[in-house]
Amino acid sequence: MSEHSDAMRALRDLDDSSLTCRRGSGIGHAWRVLGSYQHGDEQRRVALCERCGTSKTDRWVRRTGERHAPRYDHPDGYSLPEQPQAWEVRQEVMRRARVYPSEAAMITALTEGAVRRSKGASK
Repeated sequence: MSEHSDAMRALRDLDDSSLTCRRGSGIGHAWRVLGSYQHGDEQRRVALCERCGTSKTDRWVRRTGERHAPRYDHPDGYSLPEQPQAWEVRQEVMRRARVYPSEAAMITALTEGAVRRSKGASK
């Protein structure tokens, strides 16, 4: 048996935005609601992921509030031949992550540049 599934190999080829938006990443899509419109007995709400470009249409029955399955339209390159498992997505996220030796080291590294910039701006 191969160490990596076909899905895991495909995940390695995804850009960071598409990986971050996948189920299992711990982050998910960054939805921005574009608006709503009437379609028959449904009210439809359209949202766009600002990270990967996926669009989502929520479909709600106006009279009852019942929710029908949303529809998704993914950009080219987002879909994979095989749906990866959530743990496979997490493994790829961890493989790409910059890992600091401690939380304190991470905070220092991430805020050091901001502190330097703000000191320079006050001169």
